Amino acid sequence: MDIIPQEIKITKENVKDFFDLDIVAFAIAYAGAQGDPGSLIIVTSDSKLYYTNHILYGLPGEDVYALCPIIEDCRFAFASMQAPDGWQSVYLGGGNFLVIKDSLWECLKDRTENLTYNEWKQTVFETMASTNKKW
Repeated sequence: MDIIPQEIKITKENVKDFFDLDIVAFAIAYAGAQGDPGSLIIVTSDSKLYYTNHILYGLPGEDVYALCPIIEDCRFAFASMQAPDGWQSVYLGGGNFLVIKDSLWECLKDRTENLTYNEWKQTVFETMASTNKKW
């Protein structure tokens, strides 16, 4: 069953409307990543899905950081990333990373085999829908 909501597109023109999102997970791709280089996909506590791409939409770095402030506290390396306290990271391969808030991670940690580049959104939204937890 596909329960992934329709993506809300964030562009240079509307980015400021989304600076106060309550983020529980996000996927980010290096500029040279496989798949969708420069993309940032955000999941919020109210089960909404947001998409932007700083390369395609010309978002300045300060807008990306204002949109998803936790990125500034992440430490990226070639095929690894260290998430700050309160967050967990998963390498999705090809320069793509997933970062998940600890409260959501607690419900997902037994399903990590489903946290792949192609399946992570489905897994996250299924998990959020199957619990009555406040993220």
